[in-house]
Amino acid sequence: MTISLSEEGQLVRLRAACEYLFGNADESTKMRMYRMIDRDEITARKFGTRWFIPREEIERIAGSERPDGD
Repeated sequence: MTISLSEEGQLVRLRAACEYLFGNADESTKMRMYRMIDRDEITARKFGTRWFIPREEIERIAGSERPDGD
């Protein structure tokens, strides 16, 4: 499954963010994302029981996760 950040909308569901950033949305990657939210490393919004990540936050994190540091 390919996740594209060019889709409409400014908020991305946590599951899609995990798939984009980490390659999957298993329990460990979702917990990793929740820990990042708890430590204020990433901004997120909660609507009901679902978490959403702003697209610009995903792009920022994706840039910092690169091995070459760009």
